[in-house]
Amino acid sequence: MDVLFFFKERTRFIRQFYDTAAVPFLQTMEAIEKGAPPFDNPPYSEDGEPTYLVEWIEASEALEVLGRTCLSMLSPSLQLYFRTWERQLGVSWDEDKRKKAFKKGFLNGYLTCFEQVGGVVRGDLPPAKSLTVM
Repeated sequence: MDVLFFFKERTRFIRQFYDTAAVPFLQTMEAIEKGAPPFDNPPYSEDGEPTYLVEWIEASEALEVLGRTCLSMLSPSLQLYFRTWERQLGVSWDEDKRKKAFKKGFLNGYLTCFEQVGGVVRGDLPPAKSLTVM
C-alpha cells in the first residue's frame, strides 16, 4: 500500500477545501477594508468603533474556525499515516514505553518510534516548511 500517496491525497483535499471555503470570508474582510460594495456606504454612527467592525470580526472568526476544522481533519490523517508505517515496519511496543513516548502527543510518540526503529535522528530531519494561511 502506498501510504504516502493516500496521505498526500488527503492533505491535497484539506488544502483545497480550505482554499475554497475561505474565499467568502476573505472577500468580506477585503471589501470592508477597501470600502467596496456592499460596505461602501457606512451607516451614521457616533460610537467611535470602525465601520463594519462586527462583520469583519465575524468573517475573521469564521476563517479561524475553518482553519481549526482543517487541522482537525489533518490530525487523524497524520495519525493514520504513522499507524500504517508502524504496522508495515512491524513495530511492537512495550505498553509502558509506548505510553511514555506518547505522553507528549502522538507526533512526539511517532518521532520517538522512528528514531528507535529506523535510526532517524530528529536533528537530521529537514526543517518543516512554514504553513501559509492564504
